[in-house]
Amino acid sequence: MITVNKNNVNATYRKFFEEITRWYFEGMEVGKPKSEVRPPSLKLRRVKSREVEGRSSYNTKFHKEHTKEHTKEHKENLCETLRKNSANLCGKTFQRSRPTLVKTEDGKNLEVGSWESEAGSQIVENSLRASVFGLPTLLVILTVLFSACETTIYPELEPAKEIIVVDAWVDQKIERQEIKITRSQPYFEDSYPSKIPNAEVFIEDLDDGTTYEFEEGSSSYFWDPVSEPFGIIGHEYRLTVTVEGETFEAYSRLGRVPPIDSFRFNYKEEDLIVKQDYYMAEFIASDPAGVGDAYWIKAWKNGVYLGKPSELNMAYDAGFSSGQSIDGEVFIIPIRQEFINPFDEDPENDNEYLPPYLVGDSVYVEIHSLDQQAFDFLYGVYFQIDRPGGFAELFAMPLANSLTNLESTNENSTTDIAGFFNIAAVSSAGKKLTQEMADEAKRISE
Repeated sequence: MITVNKNNVNATYRKFFEEITRWYFEGMEVGKPKSEVRPPSLKLRRVKSREVEGRSSYNTKFHKEHTKEHTKEHKENLCETLRKNSANLCGKTFQRSRPTLVKTEDGKNLEVGSWESEAGSQIVENSLRASVFGLPTLLVILTVLFSACETTIYPELEPAKEIIVVDAWVDQKIERQEIKITRSQPYFEDSYPSKIPNAEVFIEDLDDGTTYEFEEGSSSYFWDPVSEPFGIIGHEYRLTVTVEGETFEAYSRLGRVPPIDSFRFNYKEEDLIVKQDYYMAEFIASDPAGVGDAYWIKAWKNGVYLGKPSELNMAYDAGFSSGQSIDGEVFIIPIRQEFINPFDEDPENDNEYLPPYLVGDSVYVEIHSLDQQAFDFLYGVYFQIDRPGGFAELFAMPLANSLTNLESTNENSTTDIAGFFNIAAVSSAGKKLTQEMADEAKRISE
């Protein structure tokens, strides 16, 4: 007799269920010797899938072999066996919980599920006694038994301590330079952070003593160039921010950038993800000789900034990092091509993407210089924002603030601060794909 507890069905039930299944699929009645086995109506094959820590985990594969020996007597014998051995299972439904290790007859370890019993349904009785003779029905039963539940939860997070955030990315473009000073917000807050008012903000050139004072605006602190760009390449700069009586400082060196020599478009025939002929843009630029230059390459398509996490494009000299030692050469292909070509999902067709560029589209690229700390900061940001999602998040890097180069001038300060200061030289260029250029690109590819 099989006993079903309120909390679980023991390994004996598991063994019994396997015996009943084997009897049905191999034409074997429980307890009869091999010599009395009828020709099989269905065959059950067990396929080993993987070894985990010395334990065998198995998948079950069913192969149906119709024969004329599937008789009424088989059905009657199965019902009788069920009535004798599984009366306690009738009227119960079962739900899988945590796994249990069970010894099989051949001495192997089989990882199976423990089971929680819940009264109220006739699925086991109805299916095993009457409908188990059809393979689809049995598969439905196994699916129900081994299925798991999904519950949507809405976690209540403890309010986090507010942090001062300084966003100070200044460059040499002849346009308004802005520094944003705000406070951090709760995780689920979806409003734009407001400016911290009445702050004092200025940048000092440590080589020639020039000071650039930033005025307070509606959403940021700003400085407007008159005729000359901000700063001089090769000079060192210090940012000073005073908020609510406390002063913070950060340092940055204004690095050099190479000019963008030219653009070209490469013709591509339709493929598995883009269902039409298209073009890939590419910019040509060379890292100047001398190790230690770092860059942030930004791109726009038709005036729209390519700002996805996966499109964050950085270079150390002509490669991806200092470990590659590619100095004084043309940027490697992924840098000059892969990150400036957007592959956006086609909203009208699943599993298809829109072409990066077609005739009439334009590309615009800027190369911004970075100092070493800013390069490391952006790499940290990349790993925080380009998340794998789904189950892979269990093994991903935990969310955290990236490093900062801002420090309080008070050694005993307990004020938390985040953000970064970098001052950059900028080179830029753009190109529009004309029909003439497209025809030439197609001709070269042939």
